Amino acid sequence: MILTVLITASSLGAQEIDFGLKGGVNLANVGGDADGLESRLGLHLGGYTTIAVNDRFSIQPEVLYSTQGAQSENLSEVKLNLDYVIIPVLAKIAITDGFSGYLGPQVGILTRAEVKDNEGSDNVIDEYKSGDFGLAIGLGYEWSNGFNFSGRFNYGLSNIDNVFNNSAEYIERNKVFQFSAGYKLNR
Repeated sequence: MILTVLITASSLGAQEIDFGLKGGVNLANVGGDADGLESRLGLHLGGYTTIAVNDRFSIQPEVLYSTQGAQSENLSEVKLNLDYVIIPVLAKIAITDGFSGYLGPQVGILTRAEVKDNEGSDNVIDEYKSGDFGLAIGLGYEWSNGFNFSGRFNYGLSNIDNVFNNSAEYIERNKVFQFSAGYKLNR
């Protein structure tokens, strides 16, 4: 998928390709019909490529490891840990000098699913679909020294529940706020 984006961008006359690393904090939850859940704090870490099409528009594919899920709102501290490799392909639009907006699809590949409480943890990977499809939207700022910061909201468009076989009666979707700090390696 990333190779396709690179080839497409080069055929559009891309002027510059940058590479960088990023990481940060997730505030994740599972929305839909899952009751009694509140946000879980997690992390994400990975890399990105920015392919400039012109001065105001770029394509930014990323590959990130992202810890997501939710936790119970009562005192029993039950946590749902859902870990994904996420691959967003974002349109990056320069708003003003340094500020940009991001919008695009993202695919998630489930690598771990467990329910954890005070007595231990249970592997529940069979209860969740192996893939997730969503939409990412956000804002970012990049300084001239290569450091950057971004905030985005990733909204799952697909039902991640595997127990009810995609029943219209029970839907679970990922909802994740991501706050990232990054550094462009080839500035």
